[in-house]
Amino acid sequence: MKKVIKISTKICGALLAVLGFSALAASCAPKYGMTPVYGMPYTDFISGKVTDKVTGKPIKGIKVTNWYGYVDPMYGVVPNDYAEITTFTDENGNYAIAGDEIQPHLSFNDVDGAENGLYNDTTINVEGRNVNIALTPKN
Repeated sequence: MKKVIKISTKICGALLAVLGFSALAASCAPKYGMTPVYGMPYTDFISGKVTDKVTGKPIKGIKVTNWYGYVDPMYGVVPNDYAEITTFTDENGNYAIAGDEIQPHLSFNDVDGAENGLYNDTTINVEGRNVNIALTPKN
């Protein structure tokens, strides 16, 4: 009898382990065409450099925002329903931001005032994973 209990305990333990991993994998599956940023799945990043259009020098402290629309499987992109991820350029003008969502757009905003110069805000549609941009100084 003890042998039967021991064997059934091992079988139940193995089944629970398999079911647990299956549930974890299912919970991380893409929903609405988007890849989650938590757990085991990877996340693509959009990266690049922000420079001054006139001097070509890198600009630090520029706010970079990736905003993208949610996609409903039945109706497509849901208007006015979007999410944002934000980062800032480093001292060399470089940035990296999560960008594996549907229809990403990048906005570049000068939020530090005159500290690093004044630049016009710019928004672009993203094509590719390496996006360099030259901002126009304000007059």
